[in-house]
Order: sequence, then C-alpha cells, then structure tokens
Amino acid sequence: MKKGISLLIICLVSLQLSAQVNLSFPQNITTADFGNNEPKIGMVNAENPIAFWSDNTHLYVATSINGSFNEPQELDVNGTTPFTYSQEGPSMHVIGNNIYIVYFDNSTDDIYLIASYNGGENFNLPIKLPQKGFLPMVKADYLGNPIIAYIDTQDRLAFTRSNDLGQNFQTPVIASELSNGATICECCQMDLIAPTPTDVYISFRNNDNNQRDIWLVKSTDGGETFTNALDIDNTDWMISACPASGPDVLLTGNTLISTFYSAAQSPAKVFATSINTETMEVDNQVTLNNAGEEIQNLPKIAGEGDNIAIVWEENLLGKSDIMMAWSNTGFSGLKSNFINISSTANGSERYPDITYANGQFHIIYSDLENGLLKYQTAVLPPPINTNINAINESVKVSTSNGFIRVNAERFVQIHLFNINGQLVESTAKTQINIQNLPSGIYIIQVETTNGSVSKRLVF
Repeated sequence: MKKGISLLIICLVSLQLSAQVNLSFPQNITTADFGNNEPKIGMVNAENPIAFWSDNTHLYVATSINGSFNEPQELDVNGTTPFTYSQEGPSMHVIGNNIYIVYFDNSTDDIYLIASYNGGENFNLPIKLPQKGFLPMVKADYLGNPIIAYIDTQDRLAFTRSNDLGQNFQTPVIASELSNGATICECCQMDLIAPTPTDVYISFRNNDNNQRDIWLVKSTDGGETFTNALDIDNTDWMISACPASGPDVLLTGNTLISTFYSAAQSPAKVFATSINTETMEVDNQVTLNNAGEEIQNLPKIAGEGDNIAIVWEENLLGKSDIMMAWSNTGFSGLKSNFINISSTANGSERYPDITYANGQFHIIYSDLENGLLKYQTAVLPPPINTNINAINESVKVSTSNGFIRVNAERFVQIHLFNINGQLVESTAKTQINIQNLPSGIYIIQVETTNGSVSKRLVF
C-alpha cells in the first residue's frame, strides 16, 4: 500500500473531539473456567496491562503483549488459604517490572506477599509478614518497595513497609490513633500512597460508634508516625452493619483525591473529595452523577495531571452497569462528564478497576452473567483551549516513508483516530507507522503542555 504520496492536512477546531471519550471495543480476558471475582489491573513498565483476580479459591494473573492477553496462570499460594470474598479480597500493585500481590489467610489471619520482579513471567512463593491482620492493601513507595496498610487484630489501621523489595518488613505502626473512636471499619479496605521519601498518605473508613466517615492520615517521616488526621467525609453516615467498601485515592500535584461511597442518604451515591496535601484541608467534595435513583458503589480512580477518571458500579432495579466520570481539566470537571461503559445490556457488570498510563485509561470489570472479565481502554478528548491558533501554529505534521511525524513545542503524546472516532494508536513518541493502515480519513490529536490540537489527515 502506498503511503505518503499525497497527504492532505486540514486543521480542525479542537472542540470537535471535546465531547467524546474514545472507548475501545471490550475484550474478554478469560473464559468462564477461571472465574471473575474482584479483578484488578496494573501496567507493566507503563506499557502492557496485567490482570489479577480469583475464582473464590484460586488466584490468577493474565499478562499481555501488544493489547492481547495471554492464557491465565494460577499463582502458587503454597498451601495457604487466601481470603477472596469480593472487594475484601487480595490487592495488587504494579510498578515497572515489579508486581506485588497481598492477601490474608482465611484460617490463620496471616498476611502474605507474592511478588514478581520480571513483569509476571514468574512469581515467588508467598512471603509471610511477621504480623497478623485483615484486608491488606499494597502499593509501592517512590523507590518501588512495597508498602502495606491493613486492619490489625484490634481493628486498628496498621502500616508497614519494606526496604528490600518485599523480603523483609519493618515493625508495624498504628496509623489511626488520631482518628475519632477506637477502631476503623472492620470490613473496608483502605488505600495509600507514598510519593516521597518522607510523605505517606492513607485513606480509610473509620468507625466512631458506627459513624463510618472516610478519613485521611499523613506521615511526614516515612511512616514511622502519623501526626496528621482529617475527616474528609461530610456525609456522617451512621450504620451498624458492614459497608464492605472503602476509599480509593489519586495524588496529582499537591491535591489528593479520595473517592468513596456513602449511604447516609438514600440512594447510596459515589463522592469525591479533594484535599490540599500541604495544608491538610478539604478543598471540595462533590457527588458524582447525583441525578436519579441509581445505587452507586465501589469507585476506583486513576489519572495523571488534569486527566482523571473514576469508575464505579451503578445499580437500578436489579441491573448493574459500569459508569465513568471523567475530566481533562482536573478535579473540577469530574461533576460534569459521565458515560456508561458497560459492554452488554444484561445489567450484570460489577467490580470495576482502572489504571492510567501514556494517555490511556485501562479498565477491567466482571460480567457476572457470562462469568467473564472485560477489558477496555479509554482516551479522553483534549481540553478546550482558547488559544487554539497559537497552539496550532506550534504543531507541524508531515509524512514520509510510511510514517506520520510530529514536530511540536512542549510535546507530550499523540492519539490517532479513524473517521469513526475509534482509537487506532496512542504513543508518547513523535511518529506513527501507517504502512499497514488502510487509506482513508484520520484524526491526529497532538497533546502538548500548552494544550491540544487536532488535525484531519487524508492518506
């Protein structure tokens, strides 16, 4: 096929794609033989997604190459009995080539870590932490070492970290001492992040005589002590039963966003709170998609800079769909943009998870009716920029030898769409190979730190 012989570039007003999120066609990760309980997703080296889930007994991962998932592999738990019940089950975090999975043993309350240091090609046998507890959550610090928060045997929030990639862990620290009441929610996972050598943030659902607000605690000495605590939830939900749903957090700049659900008022809704991490004060709290009688739960958040998305499950009349709130302008835009990303009409999709890398959101969720795991990607439209003429002048697009090449000031990444708005390729490189693409009309979206511009290509 001849490429680059003739090229017509027509500048477009950047509003053309501003109202459209480009969703990939849903992909089945597994067959029903492997289960689909509470899936998690991460990115190996920020390039290839890896999925993790259970079938209520066994733990599985599926790696991928070039967007295609490999056959699931069962993890060797070496005779332990992982607790795998829905959202209270194991957790996974991926950083570079390192993959960390934690769970607690259903019969002994011991906490275990399973790790891979080669992108999921193989996994070590479980390493038992020296302390007992429940509902562990794992993330990585700025050096890639695992950090773990969990509920200890007295229903307190505990924190521990490793300095040798998970071979050994420090003596745990109680992180919830400054929150109201003596215990935290006994059945709700937490989330945490350690972006610098000194700062550690943990968001969790508290339990102050059955008032189960979401809290945030901060350490400024690497997790040795937690001297800042803040109630970031103004719903004041009183419930004596178990909510079985905790917060999920994202740090962007000096703003930490915690998303959670509350049934303080009926119906239950998903909320997002933004916190200034320098002052440890709440900036704003919003309800996501508050219209209607839908019951919302299990939110997850991901993003980078001003590109943010939150996914959750939404139930109406017994049917459950996966919803996504998104923003390309930071926290303030989350209340304005919503889409239903459910891939079927059967209303049986639950347990979403989301991550972000190289301009794409990667989403996984369970299709309960068919016993499958679904995977999709999403690319947000560029933000509206009032200085579009200046940005357009700084972006040059050309083709030669079967490649589209971009020359742009303060370049970030490229997205190429076909005429139907479907994403063809997304890359942080300044060129795209088009030798194997059919001739036709395409939209190239060039992102820079000054803003985004879209151009139509005919080749």
